[in-house]
Amino acid sequence: MKILVVEDDDTFRELLAEFLERYGHEVSAVGKASQAQTLIDITQGDFDILISDIFLPGSTGFNVLRYVKDNFAHITTLVMTGFPNIVNSTQAIELGAYSFIPKPLKLVDMISLLRRIEKMREREGTLTGVKT
Repeated sequence: MKILVVEDDDTFRELLAEFLERYGHEVSAVGKASQAQTLIDITQGDFDILISDIFLPGSTGFNVLRYVKDNFAHITTLVMTGFPNIVNSTQAIELGAYSFIPKPLKLVDMISLLRRIEKMREREGTLTGVKT
C-alpha cells in the first residue's frame, strides 16, 4: 500500500518508514503538517493510508486529518500520539480516523492493523498501492 507518515521526530519517522517498507509498503515520510498537505496535493491524494502524529510543528495532525477528510476522503487515516487521552481520541474519531494509536507503537500491532485495512480496501476496490 502507499503510506504517508507524518511525524516530527526524525529518528522515529525514519525507523517507522523503513519498517513499513520492509513489509512491502511504498512509504513517503514528512515532518510537518504543511509538508503532508503539499505532498498530498502534488500526488492528487495518491495514498492508501495516512499515519500522522497529533502534535506537529506549526500545526496539528488534526488539521491534516481534516484536510484529508475534506479533500481526499478515500485515504484511510490513522492517528498516533505519545499523549493519549479521551479528548484526543474522540477528536480523531470525529475527524474520521480509522484508528487511534498510542505511542510507543507495537510494530507487530501496526502491521496487523495495516493488514486489516488492506483487506478492507481490497474488498472495497479502493487499494491504490503495492500489496504486502
